Amino acid sequence: SWFNSPSSKSAGSADDACMWRTTLFILVLSSAGTAAERTGGKSVTRNGVEVSYGQITDRYASAIADICARALEVCRERFACDLPSRLRVRVEVNWQDGPTLASNGRDEIVLRLANGQQLSRASSGGVNYVYGLCRTIAQLAFDRAVDGRGGATATARNGWGHYAGSVLLDEVVARRGRRVWPDRSDDYLIGLPALVNQLHWRNAPDEVRAAGDWQRLVTLIGNRRVSTVLRTWPDVLAGSAGSVGVDVASFELPGLKQWRANARARLIGAGPGEAEGALVAEDTLSGHPVVLVYDDGRAEGKRRQNGARHGVRFEAPAGDWYLQTVWIHAKRLGHSSVSHDDIEVFLYDGQMRRIGEFFQRDTQFRRGPVRWHRVSTPPVRVPRRFAVSVRFSDDDPRGFDVSHDDTHPGHAFTIGTDGKSVPLTIGNWMIRVSLDRRRRHDPLRFPHELAAMATPERLDGKPAATP
Repeated sequence: SWFNSPSSKSAGSADDACMWRTTLFILVLSSAGTAAERTGGKSVTRNGVEVSYGQITDRYASAIADICARALEVCRERFACDLPSRLRVRVEVNWQDGPTLASNGRDEIVLRLANGQQLSRASSGGVNYVYGLCRTIAQLAFDRAVDGRGGATATARNGWGHYAGSVLLDEVVARRGRRVWPDRSDDYLIGLPALVNQLHWRNAPDEVRAAGDWQRLVTLIGNRRVSTVLRTWPDVLAGSAGSVGVDVASFELPGLKQWRANARARLIGAGPGEAEGALVAEDTLSGHPVVLVYDDGRAEGKRRQNGARHGVRFEAPAGDWYLQTVWIHAKRLGHSSVSHDDIEVFLYDGQMRRIGEFFQRDTQFRRGPVRWHRVSTPPVRVPRRFAVSVRFSDDDPRGFDVSHDDTHPGHAFTIGTDGKSVPLTIGNWMIRVSLDRRRRHDPLRFPHELAAMATPERLDGKPAATP
């Protein structure tokens, strides 16, 4: 499907705003059906938690409402966290990639299922719904307190979710009884004991180690001071809480200085994500890219400019995104079927400052009719507004004809051999980019992912049991 992204206004000059204006299309695969159709018309309420559902049984809906209500209660009592007085939970079915669990960071949780039978133990595939709901509420407390401020790494959020979610799980089980989920035994209802075991693994994931950081912090400062740490993030942890009206001295407790030294790299980043132009491992991406598109797929013409850079400005969706592919609609000229020259890809920020440069051997650019050519880059973080340009070999006598399209003009440019950027007046170069996001740990699957690991070696050299 094609979706229009909202047009944006530049903070720069009128000419700069002109370069960024108009509609950018994002190519994604969507599933049919509205949220209302997927949810159904039933609802159940427990102590401020309203669960909307349709194609699951009443007993599962009641269990979800009760678990969420008790987890909210425990999180308020234990950690003094700010949580919504009214929490909405939507249970949606007919999602091909279900089950998944996520929140809007404020007052709503969405549980998506392929079908209603996935809630039963026999069909769950190792998914732990009780842990997932407790962890999502813990992360909701984190999101509401930190509220988008810089300095919190994804590992900090996930580690807090794993630690606090484990605490909530233990308390919910203690208050509601062992039969928390309608048709499951109690062998999986283990929170903190499982975390303590995982912390002894030599190959424990960063998320587990971060959960251990949070556990040690709570031991040092107490449960109810955690809300202050979250509200002033990252000032208290960085030792500068006086700027936000918190008594720094009250947080200078024995052991806290050493804790900061050990946990800072995992929990406190320099901003809301990696620096612009930072490279990340490919296996950390979600595998669900979006393609940013200005053209309609039909070229109005083509041009050859050997040695020059053909470029297009883009605006990424909200959040942290990573460039991984550049698509070029072009035709290789000449008589040789392939070339062994380098294709250069340049990445710029919104002020056209170069923040990345990548090379690829263009042996795949075979001579033939005009078509889409793919240039892969290592995953690299892009700013909200960025530009990409491509340059073919300076001394290649064959060259490329690059297509242009006039559907949404005003975004393309050419950088000549003199280094000067000149807007393209005949439309846009047919250049597209694929962006992906970091893979987020699904609360439902994390315990299963840990349990699926090979028997981890303990730090003391003894075999460690999986949870």
